[in-house]
Amino acid sequence: GAVQCHLSWALYQMEQRLSAEKRAVECLVTMTCDATCWIGGDGDTIVECDHRFHSTMGQHMEGKKLSAHLAYEGDSARLANALTLAPMEDSDIAPVTLLPVTVKLSC
Repeated sequence: GAVQCHLSWALYQMEQRLSAEKRAVECLVTMTCDATCWIGGDGDTIVECDHRFHSTMGQHMEGKKLSAHLAYEGDSARLANALTLAPMEDSDIAPVTLLPVTVKLSC
């Protein structure tokens, strides 16, 4: 009874704090970056992105290869290096990396 209610309340409070933290981080990323995308385990496939990324690229980008849209060869090497240095999935640290690149826009 009372213990379960207390645990449920504590869990609810933790979820609320995490939700607020997530919104704050997303706000910071939005102010810092032109757009965001999440890269799959292969280090190249775009698995998710925000509406700003689709808009910037002029097309739906999920499922596409990021490398096909990088303007400079050096950006591909920097991307590969950043992904190599990113924390592993089993780490307590989220694998988030800011990587300024120049993209080729679709015509």
